[in-house]
Amino acid sequence: MQTILFADLDDTLFATERKQGKTTNCQLASTLSDGSPSGYCNQKQQDFFQLWWQNALIIPVTARSVNAYQRVLLPFNSYAIVNHGGTILLPNGACDPDWQQQVRAYHSETQDWLMRQLAVFQQIAHKQACDIRHSIQKEGDMPLYLLIKHNQNDAQALAELVQTYRRQQAPQEWQEATLHLNDNNFALLPHWLGKANAVTYLMDKLKAQYGDCLTIGCGDSQSDLAFMRCCDYWITPTHSQIDRSL
Repeated sequence: MQTILFADLDDTLFATERKQGKTTNCQLASTLSDGSPSGYCNQKQQDFFQLWWQNALIIPVTARSVNAYQRVLLPFNSYAIVNHGGTILLPNGACDPDWQQQVRAYHSETQDWLMRQLAVFQQIAHKQACDIRHSIQKEGDMPLYLLIKHNQNDAQALAELVQTYRRQQAPQEWQEATLHLNDNNFALLPHWLGKANAVTYLMDKLKAQYGDCLTIGCGDSQSDLAFMRCCDYWITPTHSQIDRSL
């Protein structure tokens, strides 16, 4: 039976030097757009990756854009799920055309909805003197989700901004969406976007190829739980956001 590991990347298979430090046996795992070092695998992360590399098909499941994923240095050689599930890459690096067609059906409604939510966050940030930067993340011309960070890395101020948004907005504006807050990163995803949807689609595709599969989900964030629960088993790093919530 084919074993498949659906694995989140950042803070799961590797992390920045700021988050986990850097030792002499760390391995560079990702770079910034200018080529400078970004993420590192410590020795245990290297051993964990090698264990699965030798015994399973590893499929990344990440919030990274296509460009950011291409700067990951781990030797993946199969499918990849990026953009919080908004894009699926084939083993040759091209976008899965069937999945892309499904996603594009939401283009107009997503653009309008994200712009409305961004305007609300800007108003709240102004009232709370919350110094944020924001962007609507896209792949090509397809809007996907809203990303907000605090310019001074004040995670508490960012959390208060999100709480005010929850209280102020009509429930129908966000209850079917996904609000993902982890440290100094906040992502607001429309109802149709999510890693779990892409994992389910890809599972069906892989089962058609391999037959019944043993699937394992691996992630650190509470936003990863939805896709991890699609799998037969799941794994989370000690001290991850998931671990702290248990």
